[in-house]
Amino acid sequence: MKNHKQLVVSTAALALIGLLFALPGVALAVSTSFEDVPVGTAASDISLSGVEFIESLAPGSWVVEDSPGTYTLLSGHILSNYHGGCGSTLSMRFDELQSEINFMYVSDRSRTPGTPDVVLYLFTGGNPTPGIGTRVYTGDFYGTDLGSGLWEGAVRLRIEYDFVVLFSPSGCLAIDDLKTSGIWPLDPHAPGPDMIPIPDTARGGCITEDTPVYWAPRLDAPTNIVLTAGKTVWALGPDASGEFFKIAFAGHYLWVPSIAIGPNLDSLWQGAPLPMEPVD
Repeated sequence: MKNHKQLVVSTAALALIGLLFALPGVALAVSTSFEDVPVGTAASDISLSGVEFIESLAPGSWVVEDSPGTYTLLSGHILSNYHGGCGSTLSMRFDELQSEINFMYVSDRSRTPGTPDVVLYLFTGGNPTPGIGTRVYTGDFYGTDLGSGLWEGAVRLRIEYDFVVLFSPSGCLAIDDLKTSGIWPLDPHAPGPDMIPIPDTARGGCITEDTPVYWAPRLDAPTNIVLTAGKTVWALGPDASGEFFKIAFAGHYLWVPSIAIGPNLDSLWQGAPLPMEPVD
């Protein structure tokens, strides 16, 4: 079961919430673990501000159900197409542009070995129809084998979109902990769309072996990026455990295993030691 903690909202926090609603052009994020949605509710009947769920088959092909308790990432209420016979695609239409999408999933990949767990399409224009919406992302995701024919993982992406299509080639799919981030108004003093602030303590780093890249310093936060040996990056510092190292790459703060990064030996950095003060 998920932990539910009492939320204490300060006067300053209330003022900030009011400001969010008052600012023009701010798209508020969507966040749900489906705990407040009754079991048996069809996806198309879920009432959640800012997003509409669309089932490719008849209503009820995706429904909220109780997790069987055998998953590691999904728990409590989940949104699944298992009881609908599998095979149904789930779409989400957002009222405003979003800048991130995150969710956990479990898929029955054993039905079609060798295929990805999840295929994800993202669009702008509020519609996947060619000539109306524009596809901005296509991705395949592979998770961890739970040992019972089920595969579990997480999707974490930073990209602008307002329409989502997701499905599993195996047909059977469940999701949980859906979170997105809205688009904030342009700050004229902020870095450009492909730039982020680089701290003065950063040093030149070099990837020493082919490695996956993570949004956060943990294995359940993978991206679709793989950096190859020899790729140079900004090195910002290790996490508190020392197992991961924070980098700046392609306009994002990301993380790689600490064993996969070393000093940059080029003529500029000449092997300068990496910063070793832990960072968040």
